[in-house]
Amino acid sequence: MSTLPPQPAPSPPEKPKTWHKILVSVSIAFGISLCVFKALVWSRGEWNAEVSGYALGAVFLCALISYLIAGRKKVRNALRFGFWFSSLSFLLLFLEFANHPRETTNAAADLIREASGTKPVEKHAGFYGSRLDSFTRDVLREFLDGIRAHNQKVEALQPDLAIVYSAASYSNPAAMQRTVEAVQSVAALDHEFMEQTEAWPTRVRRQVANASLSKRDKEEFLKGFDEAFASSTILAARREADKTEAEWRDATVALYAFALKHSRGIRVKGEELIIRDDNLRAQFSGLQGQAIAERRKMDNANKRMDELRKELLQKAGLTKKDVGPDLWQTPRE
Repeated sequence: MSTLPPQPAPSPPEKPKTWHKILVSVSIAFGISLCVFKALVWSRGEWNAEVSGYALGAVFLCALISYLIAGRKKVRNALRFGFWFSSLSFLLLFLEFANHPRETTNAAADLIREASGTKPVEKHAGFYGSRLDSFTRDVLREFLDGIRAHNQKVEALQPDLAIVYSAASYSNPAAMQRTVEAVQSVAALDHEFMEQTEAWPTRVRRQVANASLSKRDKEEFLKGFDEAFASSTILAARREADKTEAEWRDATVALYAFALKHSRGIRVKGEELIIRDDNLRAQFSGLQGQAIAERRKMDNANKRMDELRKELLQKAGLTKKDVGPDLWQTPRE
């Protein structure tokens, strides 16, 4: 029986060279540093538990992909693992910078368009600003929805408001009563909306406190919000308009209350109002003249608000079209 010659013993695996070890260590340390820097970019320089988790998640993702490429037993290669780990870390950092927030003014204008529904919500905001953008958009959308709801309620009153002081509004007691109710309702709606607007900052601060934003994001959001809201001249104009509207309401209700009380002495013939009693006509004319004068004051206040809204939109790089026609209430004729 023949015997096979003895086979040479397998040589032990070659030990990694010292410079290999150093290069792998440097690559991994560099990759970890890039992941930490990526997390700091995302948080805008703030470090907390959430940012730590974000950094560790990036490290784990890079390590997992690198292991699948060069860490498994069949393909294990320390140098390739280190190369892929640092390369993937650099790629994630590059993507973070690529998703850097837009320029402030353009970003604010886009958020208003998105909140008002005139522009689709962008899907490529990235980690850097997506959470703050989403929160800002929700706050704006809630406020704009309030404006839209208010305008819809006012619009429902327009048929009766459009004929105030016309002969048709005095045609019978029922028409007079509808006019009174429309005037009282629109004044109440506008006053309620003004109160909601003035209470909005308190509500927003509560939302910010409960939001899952970083401390720095919350501080920056509130700083910008407070500056914009406190310095807004439109709030002062809104208060003045509310005051003049209340005076118009009182004068107009007094006029129609007088007309209801003396409805038997008031006749309507086509577009003509007929009051035969001289004393009654004089009292009626005085009351209507006062109501119309208050109406002009209110119209001027509303036009002033209209001008201020245009100015605010222009500063933000927006137009009426950008916020939608249903969000722009023009002064009532």
